[in-house]
Amino acid sequence: MPRTFLAATAAAALAVSVPAAAGALPYARERTATVEYVTAGGVAGVISGDSNMNGTHYGSARVFTRKGESRFSITVTDANGLPVAFEVAQDVNGDGRSDEETYGEFCGTTGPTPLRIAKQRADIVVFILAGQCGTGASVPTKGTVVARVS
Repeated sequence: MPRTFLAATAAAALAVSVPAAAGALPYARERTATVEYVTAGGVAGVISGDSNMNGTHYGSARVFTRKGESRFSITVTDANGLPVAFEVAQDVNGDGRSDEETYGEFCGTTGPTPLRIAKQRADIVVFILAGQCGTGASVPTKGTVVARVS
């Protein structure tokens, strides 16, 4: 009888200890990466890109993906408080150019549904854009890119 009670107690404790978190990505081992950016690298709807001077990227932020990760979401916040337009891409062949997998342009966030990582262990590149963002203007100065990756 004590074994039955112990097994029932353990099962109940496990069921209570694994609740679904509101707004959480639907998979295990989520991590958050925060990267700072400085200035825009392109114009929304026209061109995206960045500059690399002495190993520092201007106009973009990069988040390296790890083995086992399959999804991500991005939120961009500027110091001026205005929404930020951005484009997300991934360099899947490793040539240093993020032209193989483009996820599209976004305003402030990629939205509630996580995007699928095209290739593990390859940079997700967030190009910061000036121009139109929703119904307002995107005038990025400096700020942060927060990536939730799992």
